[in-house]
Parts: sequence; C-alpha cells; structure tokens
Amino acid sequence: MNQPWGLSGPQFLLIYGAGMAAFFAAPLLVAPLARAFGTASSVAPAPVLDAYEVGYLAGGPERAAEVVIGELAAGGALRVDSTGKISQADPEQLAAWSATRTHGIAAQAIPDGVSAQKVRGQLAEDPGVVAIGVRLRAERLLIARSWFIAAGVTAGVLWLALMIVGGLRLAEGAHNHRPTGDLTQLYIVTFLLGVATLGRVKRLQWAPTRVGAGYLKQLGQPEVAKRVKEQLAADSKAAQAAKKAERKARRAERRGGTLPASNATIVSPAFAEATVPGQEAAGPARALPAAWLPGLTGVGSEAVLLGIALAGLAAVQDPTLRTALLAGLPSSGGGGGGGGGCGGGCGG
Repeated sequence: MNQPWGLSGPQFLLIYGAGMAAFFAAPLLVAPLARAFGTASSVAPAPVLDAYEVGYLAGGPERAAEVVIGELAAGGALRVDSTGKISQADPEQLAAWSATRTHGIAAQAIPDGVSAQKVRGQLAEDPGVVAIGVRLRAERLLIARSWFIAAGVTAGVLWLALMIVGGLRLAEGAHNHRPTGDLTQLYIVTFLLGVATLGRVKRLQWAPTRVGAGYLKQLGQPEVAKRVKEQLAADSKAAQAAKKAERKARRAERRGGTLPASNATIVSPAFAEATVPGQEAAGPARALPAAWLPGLTGVGSEAVLLGIALAGLAAVQDPTLRTALLAGLPSSGGGGGGGGGCGGGCGG
C-alpha cells in the first residue's frame, strides 16, 4: 500500500514499457492499415511511370533526385570527385536536360562543390519533383495524407504522454527518495526513440498504397535491391582483396621479390567483368539484366535509370562513379577504389 498513484515501481515500469511499445508500433502499422482499408486499394495504376516517378514511388522525393543525379553524372553533365562532391561539368547540357524533361526539374540550379547528399536534398525540394508526388497521390499510388497526419498526431500524443508521465514519476521518486534508476533509463530511451520516430513518421507520407506496392513488385524491386546489395558486398570484398594484394606486393618489393600472378586479379562474384588487377580501377560493369526488371519493356539506359529508381545510387553501373556518389551520402557503402573524379563514365 501507500504506493504513489496506486502503482508499485514494477507495475508502473510495466505500464510505461507497454506505452513505449505502442508508441514504437503506431507508425509501423499505418502503411499496412492504409493499404488494407484505404480507398486506393482498387484503383488501377497509371499505365506508364517513368524512372523519376518510379523512384518517387519507391523511395520518395530523395530517390527521384537520385535518379536525376545518376543520369546526369553518367551522361557527363555533372562531375563527381572521390569525396562525393558534385560540380557542373556541362552547364549547357544541364539546361538542355531541364528544358526537355516532362517534369521540368531545374537541374541547372545544382551548385558546384557540394556533397551528393546536399544536391539530393535540393533536387528533392524542386517543384518538378514535388509535382511528381502530387500526381502519384492523385492517382492513388501513394497513401492519402490523412493517414500520414493521423500517424503523426498519434505518435506525437503518445510521446508527449510518455514524457510527461515519466517526468512526473521521476520527480515524485526524487522527492520521496525512491529508486528511479530503471525509470531513468527508460525515460532516456523514450526521448531518443521519439527523435528517431520523427523521421519514420515523415517517411510515411511517401508510403505506397497496395496498388503502388504491387506496381513496384511487378518491376522487380525486391530482386533489384537484393542484387544491388550483393553487388556492394562484392565491391567491398574486391576492394579489401585489392588492398591486401597491394600490401603483399609492397612487402614483396621490399624483400626484392615479386607478387605471384595468382594474387594480381580479384574477380567480383556479382559482375564477372568487374575485376581489380593490382591497383587498377575495376573494369566496366555489365548492364542490369532484363530479368531483373520483369515489368520493363525498354533496355539500355532506361533499365539503368529504373535500377537507380528501385535501389538508389548503389545501382549506378560504373563502379568508380558509384563509389564516388556513395561517398557523398550518409552511411554510404560500396567497394572499389574511387578515382580522382567522375564525370560521364568517370574522368569527364
């Protein structure tokens, strides 16, 4: 008896933990609920989506921006150095690109010498990219904004309630000299969880409906993402093997010997043509096989752009350009040694 609020410490911690679980789960349930009960579930998708629209559907405005960056960098209009900073290589080509594209994305406004992350953020806010999202939502390929708003309000109320109740309980414990160590830890976790959840809730506004998700599945998004992950792992493995071979070569040189020929070339299992002979850059990567994109009728550059739309800049085909672009993104991965700069096929 004589427990504050009629709850013992363990009882309060149990209820508080349940509240934290509800707060964490609420945003995760919004997209499935919207797909199951939203009005978009029976609406047919647009007959054709271009790579920019597919990118927006797969990863929001930032993914659509990555399609633009990948296309312009591979075409030589943008130059990317080994640290991931982007500069204009051909302003006239950028202006022509913007003038001829249906969405009117202002690529000529890309600043010089900024990271790929910042360029991606600027393009994501471009009116042309924003208009893509408006169209996709109007065609019921993205969940209605009401679901996103409901998720934000629910998560916000739960978080505020947890912070207030936890704070009051901590104050009561300190005033009455009760142990509060476990609650203090949960309170800190609640605060950090709330900060992380803000980003999760924001991304819900770009969640596809059931039809939108089915459209992406038809294009083979899971398979493309799997192959790109394997590609990055192979790149990393090849880069590590190349560094190991380089160290062996230097040790052999210091001893007056030579490196065995069997250690000179490392082959990437993801792309048979991607080899790393000694310190040289990897050879040209093969284009995405048509089987990766079963819903795609075109080939060549269109398939490459759709690969970026479905899996991000990690799907860029040129290994040196891919490494340079990923270097300019947070938590970037990728293997292979990047050159001094990339423009077009790198070196432009």
